[in-house]
Amino acid sequence: MNIIEKVKEQLKLVSPPGTSCDKDIAMAVLMRDPANFASLFNSLHFFKEKIRSEDLVERDSKLASLRFEDMERMKKKGQTLYRDVFKTWVGKYKVHMGIENASAGDPTLAIRTLNYDATEYHIQMAAKQKENRKKWKAEKKKGLTEEEWLRKLEKADSLEMLVTAVLFTGEEWDCARDIKDMIDVPNEYVRWKPSWTLQIINQHEMKKILAMKSNDLKFFKGVIKSSKDSEAMENFIRQHCNTFEISPQIAYITGVMTEMKWLEEQYRNRRNERKEDENMCLAFEEWEKRAITKGMTEGKAEGISEERRRIVMAKYARGYLAVEIAEFLEIGLKEVEDIITAVRT
Repeated sequence: MNIIEKVKEQLKLVSPPGTSCDKDIAMAVLMRDPANFASLFNSLHFFKEKIRSEDLVERDSKLASLRFEDMERMKKKGQTLYRDVFKTWVGKYKVHMGIENASAGDPTLAIRTLNYDATEYHIQMAAKQKENRKKWKAEKKKGLTEEEWLRKLEKADSLEMLVTAVLFTGEEWDCARDIKDMIDVPNEYVRWKPSWTLQIINQHEMKKILAMKSNDLKFFKGVIKSSKDSEAMENFIRQHCNTFEISPQIAYITGVMTEMKWLEEQYRNRRNERKEDENMCLAFEEWEKRAITKGMTEGKAEGISEERRRIVMAKYARGYLAVEIAEFLEIGLKEVEDIITAVRT
């Protein structure tokens, strides 16, 4: 067993579980799509050059065609992924990029990502040493220092860059963002603390969501950002539902991540469909019904009436016929027509 295989074997023993819960599975399936992966990293402006999805290579070929059923089988068998998502960008420079998913603050993540990245760099170094050992033996390399010859690594040898980002779907990251924050020694006591900073992508802090290239990510991030505020959610849906289409898969994933069970169940049977051809309004029809139901349970007649009026006019503006609106809301056709007439006059 060579050193790379040994490192990989050791990694299996020391690495904590990766993909295990439903939310982790949903995010791994979402981000293994090269278009979503590229769109996410481009929104961070890490590089001057834009990442093209066709320039991304899946590090684990098994993940390229991964479906929900595959990951659920892995979960049942107790299998986990070393990283949630890991791809190589073959652009002007070769860069390895990983994404870790977190739906809540994770106090272990700073250490875990350090372990992941350090292990990957060690694997790169071991591969370079193996290459040098073989090449130098054949060419009888001269001009090396004693340490270069002993370590089988030249001073000029380089490693390929590695970037790990944390895709956070919770509300507030309340854990350490850097390993130095976990070290219990006052700053004034030392000149320097070891540092390893987490690159956290917080949906609630992102501002240019609608500028993203992937419609699925626009929808996902927009809903995540407004999921705790019903008025913000309503505004997002009604302002943008006709501006782009989404895939059934992202509707399902969004349901899982926001714990909207009705949305999750509505698209469970279509969760492997990745084509962006689903009207965003259709995905949230059930949400509109629930808005009315909520008003009814509160027993406020004027609230019910106002909510009905808003939904009737929103659907009318989208091109729905009065009879379709009445059927959807399960109310009389005359009431719908009266609302439309009153607003238009």
